[in-house]
Amino acid sequence: MRAVFLMCAGLLVAAAPAGGETVQPAAPIDRPIPEYPSAAGTVEGSVKLRFTIGKDGHVADPSVVESSPAGLFDAAAIAGVKQWTFRPRLVDGKAVDQPDTTILIRFKPPADTGPLWLNPEAPLYPKQAFQEKLEGKVTVGFDITVAGSTGNIHILEANPPGVFDAEAIEDVRQRVYQPAIVDGQPQALTGQTTVIDYRLAGAKIRPKPVHIVKPTYPTAAEYAGAIGFCAMDLSIADDGSVSQAVIESAFPRGVFEDSCRTAVKRWKFETVAELGAPVADHIKYMINFRMAGSREADVHYLKPGQWIELEYTLSPEGRPKDVKVVGQSQPDLPTDKAVEQMKSMKFAPIFENGVAVEKQHLKIRIS
Repeated sequence: MRAVFLMCAGLLVAAAPAGGETVQPAAPIDRPIPEYPSAAGTVEGSVKLRFTIGKDGHVADPSVVESSPAGLFDAAAIAGVKQWTFRPRLVDGKAVDQPDTTILIRFKPPADTGPLWLNPEAPLYPKQAFQEKLEGKVTVGFDITVAGSTGNIHILEANPPGVFDAEAIEDVRQRVYQPAIVDGQPQALTGQTTVIDYRLAGAKIRPKPVHIVKPTYPTAAEYAGAIGFCAMDLSIADDGSVSQAVIESAFPRGVFEDSCRTAVKRWKFETVAELGAPVADHIKYMINFRMAGSREADVHYLKPGQWIELEYTLSPEGRPKDVKVVGQSQPDLPTDKAVEQMKSMKFAPIFENGVAVEKQHLKIRIS
């Protein structure tokens, strides 16, 4: 899997020294294209690097000037340019260092990358591995549920063994994927793999929570036996508090989001001062809602191909009422669960002339 890179015009030409010296800027000899990191899924991005071309023609001291998404491609870009060689800069025929060389590397995914990773994030480092200046690579196996969350997460290969395993499992646990669609229905995917590279360049540590308030299970969802998740992006302030919580994905929609937002506002995480190491100021956090005895992968009560059609009235507040079953793919389906789940949901209100109104005879198909 490969990246593509773009060298901006003039960036490799240093200013000519004063005094009438003869200067020949450094020129590329061999620039292998940096590898596209498998952990990036199907995301496109870019990294702008600054480095020195030494008088021996090799790249020294590469550093990230800016990147998008932040941190996701940094390690791959730095590892790539370290393999480059140049004809060195010449001043009056003598090879000298060429500092402050910059280049923009763009990353595009290969054509066949498997399921789409919806909330990509650069891998975070275990504290001990960072302190010991260790790098490594972990191959993780996992399944994807019909809702897009991950399960059955396990280590397939790790080098060095045991060092990054826990962080790699946590990384995959936070992911949300686009489920496979067959005949219009989401399908679970088993036997998936991902390779996560851990590189010290730009590394940050996942702060551990020091105070957690458990989200309240919504009454209607608990009564209906509804289970699901909220996949969140949390902004961590300098004091360890959560300054912003963005719900990137949720299943079922409109059921657990308010409970998640209310809870995480009171959470606290480790700070830079407490850890003495660089801490991520944004982290992914998956909150799962499970009923007692439910299986992690069992996030839906209908099998692939089954459906229940409901008719309902939407109130001006966005709440469904007068819910009734008007169709189903086969007899003996748990229609009572579908009705209760629908009653527990909240939708965006329907506006007419700027005023939220009640709408009758709306239909939805649950599958």
